Order: sequence, then structure tokens, then C-alpha cells
Amino acid sequence: MKKLTRTLTVLLAIGCGAASAEPTRPTDPSLVLATVPATGDSPFKALRSELAGDPNNLKLATALARAAIELGRNTADPRYYGQAEAALAPWWNDSGAPTEAKLLRATIRQAFHQFD
Repeated sequence: MKKLTRTLTVLLAIGCGAASAEPTRPTDPSLVLATVPATGDSPFKALRSELAGDPNNLKLATALARAAIELGRNTADPRYYGQAEAALAPWWNDSGAPTEAKLLRATIRQAFHQFD
């Protein structure tokens, strides 16, 4: 029992110390903290251009959203989920949206942990 108590005390002390740690704030403005790939030349650039000409085209929007979600999953880059959300913009807040748009919307919200 004493050993368990000591172990718990040590773990609590470590946990408390980590909780009060200050974030690192670089002082050098030229310091690169992270490098992310450019998304401008994404594999679905042509689809995005086509959708720009017809933003209410559900078939194009869902195809782009599915492609962006898949790329977001494969690369762990949340920016692709933002592109998927943008593709679904006409139906994003529409409670009467088509089922496929609702499903993709839910997938995006789940990726960002936006659920009850």
C-alpha cells in the first residue's frame, strides 16, 4: 500500500508540474515552427475550378468534399477538411440539405470534434 501511495504521489506531482508549464514563445520572428505542404496544386484543383462556376451543383460539391476529406485523412492535414466544408457551403447550415451533404457535413464536424 505504501508503494502505491508513493507512486500516486509522484504521478500527481508530475501532473501538477506539467499543468503549470509555460508555453514556449519564440523570440526570433524568422524561426520556422512548422512547414506544411502547399494546397494550391491539390489533386482536385480542376474539380474546384468547375465548382466555382456552379457552386450549387450538388454532384460536384460532394465529389470535391469526398476527395478533400480523403486527402485530409491520408495526410492528417486539417486544411483539406476546410476545403470540403467550403465545397458544401450552400448546404452547410441547411437542415433540409440532401442526405449526402448531411453525411459529409457530419464527417467534417466529427474530424474537428464538433459534436455533442
